[in-house]
Amino acid sequence: MKHPISPRSGPIPKGPYTPGIVASGRLLFVSGQLPIDPSTNELVDGPLETQVRQAIANVQAVVDTAGGSLSGIVKVNVYLRDIADGPRVNEIYAQSFPEPYPARTTTQSPLPRGAAIEIDAVVSLE
Repeated sequence: MKHPISPRSGPIPKGPYTPGIVASGRLLFVSGQLPIDPSTNELVDGPLETQVRQAIANVQAVVDTAGGSLSGIVKVNVYLRDIADGPRVNEIYAQSFPEPYPARTTTQSPLPRGAAIEIDAVVSLE
């Protein structure tokens, strides 16, 4: 059984996907979140740090809408346009996610809309 999650405070998907899906009532799968400003549905203007914070905020909006919290995130995938941005991303990431940190994979990837980062996650809802 699956239940779609679409936060009112999140960006509107531009493709055929749902921002989040709760499966079996306990696991939330958060679709890749770009640094899209929900008020304009456009990529945020600004440096890498601004994009990272917005992508994390968009993940959090989906998690909050499902009744979860960032502490319930068990797995994160981080996609970077430039893998050399990893250390700067890690600084913000470490401030945003509580310990113990989720399992994580980081990879370089071409990203849509000129984004510097995209984040998806799996969350345990308890």
